Amino acid sequence: MSKKKTKAKQTIWALLFIAPFFVLFTVFTIYPIVQGVFVSLNKWTLMGRMKFVGLQNYQRLFRDHFFVDALWHTSFFVLLVVPLVVLLSL
Repeated sequence: MSKKKTKAKQTIWALLFIAPFFVLFTVFTIYPIVQGVFVSLNKWTLMGRMKFVGLQNYQRLFRDHFFVDALWHTSFFVLLVVPLVVLLSL
């Protein structure tokens, strides 16, 4: 076989081995992320139709004091406690 045919055959085999990863990655990672962003930009009651509301859901989320408190506590934990624990464990 010539070098071109061997190279083409290797490329095809490589793509065949990589293809399942990309299919599974798309199905289980990319699609849910895209679907989540799409749903988050709509008002949906599960019983009725979706209505596009844009960033209104996010505006309402950041006005909710429970969410803001939870975000603050999580940020505090991540920025202060985690590095402190890592430094103390060294």
